[in-house]
Amino acid sequence: MKIYIITERARTITLEVADSTEIMHIKLQIMINEGTPIELQKIVFNEEELEENRTLKSYNIVNESTLYLFRLERQVGEADMTDERKVFETFENL
Repeated sequence: MKIYIITERARTITLEVADSTEIMHIKLQIMINEGTPIELQKIVFNEEELEENRTLKSYNIVNESTLYLFRLERQVGEADMTDERKVFETFENL
């Protein structure tokens, strides 16, 4: 079946999936296509945040359903090395 995922930037991602596909697999596909880390993804269907260990079928998601992707903000202390380098470079340039 085909599902659509609308991003915050109004971009549509189309995925071919089975109703037995887990939400974690959807998040992995989004990470591959969009570069958004799994831990920063929030996927919503019918105003409900989807849990990673559940399947599309468990949420009654059917062919041509639309899901919504929100990017969560990193929490303090979760910056990766690239982000840390940017911070140090910014301070060095002041």
